[in-house]
Amino acid sequence: MSSLHTVFWDVDETIAHTEIDGHRKAFNIAFNESGLNWCWDEKTYTDLLMVVGGKNRIEFYCRNKNININREEIIFLHKRKQFYYQQILESGIIRIRSGVERLISELNTNSIKQWIVTTSSISAVKSLFKNSNRLSLESFEGCITSEDVNKLKPDPEAYFKALSYSGKNSKNVIVIEDSYQGLKAACSANLPCLVSLSPWNYRFIPKMKDATSIVDSLGDSDNHCRVVAGPVCNKGFVTVNHLENLLKVKI
Repeated sequence: MSSLHTVFWDVDETIAHTEIDGHRKAFNIAFNESGLNWCWDEKTYTDLLMVVGGKNRIEFYCRNKNININREEIIFLHKRKQFYYQQILESGIIRIRSGVERLISELNTNSIKQWIVTTSSISAVKSLFKNSNRLSLESFEGCITSEDVNKLKPDPEAYFKALSYSGKNSKNVIVIEDSYQGLKAACSANLPCLVSLSPWNYRFIPKMKDATSIVDSLGDSDNHCRVVAGPVCNKGFVTVNHLENLLKVKI
């Protein structure tokens, strides 16, 4: 019978609320700085999240709005966005999601290895953890980031790299993601996936049939999670034992 050896964590909106309060705001600051009359409100940005990659989002937005823009301008805007995103991270305002700190600690206590597997940049990952007083990268055995891959999620390359670098068997690993794109990447690498939904991903639940479990958060003792699909969390929140049980679920 399989037992849990390793957990692969996504970052954006899985570990922390980075999208609306971080990336979106940084985009808008960069647009304003460049004299562009663009403002991505929450609905606009959540729709754009279906497009993978910041530069691709700018290009997609401009194409839909019939805005002429060349690749150099897109690269410049994205570079300025990254600069302001780093500033937002350094401000410490980004919130960690419910249950993340608890589960990371519980996994470490049980000697279960943890890896960051994201297609965000290593600088963004380091800044997020450095400026959080609740998390430390020392809890993780390694990181796979955008610098390590040629293709972004939902391509499974990041997860194949994580399996290779960690030396783990896919039967002993579980992924924690927040989105349909992340779920697709995990499943394409033949990895079971727990989806901890970010708020705007509820509309994609019908497409998440391959998820081993779907919850609205990882939960805590005083803030229980809601199970959308999959086995019940006996304690009201995701624990090591719950993750072990998910490895036994046939999808």
